[in-house]
Amino acid sequence: IARKGYLPPLELLVNDANYERVELIRRNLNQLSEIGISWQLRNDFAEAILCKAFLERCFFNLIDLDCFGSPNSLIQPVLQVLAFDGVLMLSSTDGRSPTGHDRQGAIRSFAAAARTHPASWEIALRLKLAVVARQSCLLGHGLEPLTCFSDGRTFRIYVRLKRKIHLGQESFLGFLARCESCGTQSTQSLLTLKGWPKCDCDQGSGLWAVTGPLWLGPLQSPSEIVHLMRVADDFNIPIANETRRLLERLNADP
Repeated sequence: IARKGYLPPLELLVNDANYERVELIRRNLNQLSEIGISWQLRNDFAEAILCKAFLERCFFNLIDLDCFGSPNSLIQPVLQVLAFDGVLMLSSTDGRSPTGHDRQGAIRSFAAAARTHPASWEIALRLKLAVVARQSCLLGHGLEPLTCFSDGRTFRIYVRLKRKIHLGQESFLGFLARCESCGTQSTQSLLTLKGWPKCDCDQGSGLWAVTGPLWLGPLQSPSEIVHLMRVADDFNIPIANETRRLLERLNADP
């Protein structure tokens, strides 16, 4: 939004590989035509859409990647067509592997060890963020988490792609260890990885359960959350009370 009262031209590319949903989506999109929003509807595999966009040098300001299970195989092609300072909205229903209930699945999907943890939903978000961070680093780009949350069934990550890797981003990739006996926790960045300290058990005899690599940095950007709610108020965009309460909680716990 360049200034209050002005919305730049908006064009949507919508794709769903399930043919049975296409007509319902089309009916919904027809309502947008009435207010001057142009759109295209495809019924194809996401890989084909993304590869075609890359070959045609078509870059998106916002990509909403929503799929059943884990979308990790699509992260690299998605980042290749996401504009700098563009936003990736990543949704996943894969809850078993990143919460420690399918450790083999975590290795396959995240190339990481996942252990059960009292804050397993947060750990799952951090494992997913680490995948996006590693993929963006492979392209020489950085990322900024805007907001990340879960209701235990669906995990949602919103990040902004940055042209350059910001100073210190590599230090946000590391491991979390928790003693299964006394509950002591410790984190280490991959940059400074070494032996784990003693826990609070007698004579440090506890057992460390190590998870990672995962994202050790902040999950939320409070300034962006406040800005989002301010824009909604300025433009009279309706936000459900439950959603507003969620944004306020995330803002208070970055």
